[in-house]
Amino acid sequence: MIESVREFWDRAMAINEARWVITIAGFVVSILIALYFVKLVRDLALGHGGSGLADSSAHLTNFQKLRDEGKLNEDEFKRLKESIPSAGDGRADPVSARTNESDAS
Repeated sequence: MIESVREFWDRAMAINEARWVITIAGFVVSILIALYFVKLVRDLALGHGGSGLADSSAHLTNFQKLRDEGKLNEDEFKRLKESIPSAGDGRADPVSARTNESDAS
């Protein structure tokens, strides 16, 4: 089996165009892997690791505290609450929230 793979590889690499395609594909994959790791390290450094749901609940708690202190009115709080996804609803943006609400009525 390994011999047939090796033979196929040797025949494919004998084709000049195949070399270019394989080289470019390898280059693109390398760049994508590097970007993934850069984003991963950046997110970890900024404290954005994980799913983000814990961060969402922390933001919501902070907004509730501001509302309770009178620094945030009820309408602003409702708007902010709709724009923050919760763990169970699967919504990631306020447009989806409004769409789901209008579908339910």
